[in-house]
Amino acid sequence: MIQEVLDILTEHLTNERLDNIIQQDKKYQDVLERLDTAYQKFEKIYKETLDQETQDIIGEYDTISHEESALHVRLAYQQGMKDVMQFLLSLI
Repeated sequence: MIQEVLDILTEHLTNERLDNIIQQDKKYQDVLERLDTAYQKFEKIYKETLDQETQDIIGEYDTISHEESALHVRLAYQQGMKDVMQFLLSLI
């Protein structure tokens, strides 16, 4: 039950609040620009020089890597929420 509540809160808060915060963060925006520049270079090489099998392997790796990152962020966020709840309960 508690995990379900945490999942709902995490989904709601990360999709709305966290997205708004990161969109206004200068360092994050700078990293996004650098990432976009690097991706454009990668995409050119990817499309022009790699065979289909290699493209598929890279695509699978990229998908799993993004899935891992999203899971890591969700778990870190939930652990932070648990820590805050535990702290507040300890004050009672």
